[in-house]
Amino acid sequence: MTRKPIVVGIIGGVASGKSEVAKQLVTYGAARINADELGHFLLSNDASIKNKVVQLFGPSVLDASNQIDRKRIAGLVFGSSGRAKELLRELEAILHPAIRRMAEDQIAAIQNQTHVPMIVLDAPLLIEAGWAALCDQIIFVDTPLERRQHLASMRGWSIDELAKREQAQRSLAEKRAAATIVILNDGDIEDLRRKTQTIAGNLSQER
Repeated sequence: MTRKPIVVGIIGGVASGKSEVAKQLVTYGAARINADELGHFLLSNDASIKNKVVQLFGPSVLDASNQIDRKRIAGLVFGSSGRAKELLRELEAILHPAIRRMAEDQIAAIQNQTHVPMIVLDAPLLIEAGWAALCDQIIFVDTPLERRQHLASMRGWSIDELAKREQAQRSLAEKRAAATIVILNDGDIEDLRRKTQTIAGNLSQER
């Protein structure tokens, strides 16, 4: 009897290379569910979600096309305002249940595709949102701070912005403790790809 594909969560610090690991697993046959993309879809296409977000932040978060300006929201929830943390929690309360429902629906649909060896759940707040229970294995991408600061700078983030985003998440120690697999991202991109390939091979054998 063919087993269903396992679900593999990807976690790590901010700008640790999680998405690169997820992309590499896809090249080895995995199906990827990107929680950020699901959140973006909801903000753009779900009128109820959009209305709740506008009610929370005010009409200033709408751009000239009457769409949610995600950069504006990021500036508010990771800013220096005394309400930043509260706003972030309220935003997550709006988005996370809907994102989880979409992720669960996609997992169920993909698990009927027997040719898929694994499903990668790429969710930066996987632990914080309580989605670990959806996963059979959890990979922690362990990346030195200096390298993460460099990767963050390539996104246009300052060291201070990286720190603020990290403070809004669980500690690295908690994330590492929740993981079943650790991948050390301390070399170049080819080194990370080789390590991911080894992990992909090991995970594929679990089917």
